[in-house]
Amino acid sequence: MALSTKYILLNGSYHTEASNLFNLYNRALSHGDCICETIHTCADRLCFFNEHMEHLRQGMKLAQMQIPEKFNNRDDEFYTEVSKLMSKNRVFKSANVTIMVYRAASQQQYSSDRIEYLVFMSPVNYLGYEINSDGIKVDLYENEPKYCGMFANYETHNETLTRSLIRKTCMLRHLNDMIMTTKEGYISEAASGGNVFVICGNKLMTPPLADGCIGDTIRLRVMEAAREAGFDTDCQSHITKADLDKCNEFFLASTAYGIRWISAYRTHRYIKQKVQLLFAKVNEKYLAERIDDNAQASQK
Repeated sequence: MALSTKYILLNGSYHTEASNLFNLYNRALSHGDCICETIHTCADRLCFFNEHMEHLRQGMKLAQMQIPEKFNNRDDEFYTEVSKLMSKNRVFKSANVTIMVYRAASQQQYSSDRIEYLVFMSPVNYLGYEINSDGIKVDLYENEPKYCGMFANYETHNETLTRSLIRKTCMLRHLNDMIMTTKEGYISEAASGGNVFVICGNKLMTPPLADGCIGDTIRLRVMEAAREAGFDTDCQSHITKADLDKCNEFFLASTAYGIRWISAYRTHRYIKQKVQLLFAKVNEKYLAERIDDNAQASQK
């Protein structure tokens, strides 16, 4: 269950979430001119912080955004800013921290080169991740192909209307989520933003980044966990509808919620035996960030 927060971080300053901080010329609001990165925390630790910041910087470079010096990991200034925000919001277990970067407000035809950033968070009532006890029900969304352009592997405002429409469709059809597909009909990612994984025997597959899925940090953790558990892994081959028909287990993974196992897709039913194993290993990796002194030193 998500808890409420009281404070946000805007360009290095702390404000109450009710503050009137944005005007009509805000580029994120008026043009969707922004890139986001979500980081999961364990207690007071921002898990895999450097990896997340590297992913954010890559997206900013693609968008030709100037990267603030404090985003370059040369000191702990930004990490300390976000940690202080967690403290002000009294986060004691875990939270999802969202970093949004956008070009400064401008009334001119061409936007400013100056970058601003906003950090906000959603605390949760558990430490690390929890796996869903009941499997979720999904189907494919094939009315519109998944965007697979240069920003597809990053959190942006692309496809926001499409994803809202899919959520409405889920409500009408009593589904928990829908899987988006490419124009060629390959499996991409969940409408909720989660990476798709299928287990066929001892093989774990996830779509290649070229098929439009988010290059999420948890994607790396799941693949690491699978290799450590002795799985054959494949993140380069397309996943087809036929793969969903013949796989034994089927799940989603996202930094925001961890791993969600799927129990039903159309007429197919799935178990969660190996999913449970992978979840335990992935959760260990996040919980280890909380207590590993070496990991803590590497963050700064």
